[in-house]
Amino acid sequence: SGEPAPGQTFLQVVASTRPDCEMIAGVLKRKGFAALVVPGPSENVFRVVVGPLADSAAVAKTRTELESVGFQKPILKKY
Repeated sequence: SGEPAPGQTFLQVVASTRPDCEMIAGVLKRKGFAALVVPGPSENVFRVVVGPLADSAAVAKTRTELESVGFQKPILKKY
């Protein structure tokens, strides 16, 4: 949990309640992803993001890996 630093790039896999996001982030971490739960657009909505990702190659590789474990169409988030 926490706020990403300005300039960092992540892939968002879900936006939901905090308990749901904590559970999904835990699953992703067990699969080897650097998942974080971060604040969302309102006080009751949180995001699960994976990263930070260094460059477009890392974004493409991580997107493919996320899709291979069932997270379809992760959203690019730049902070």
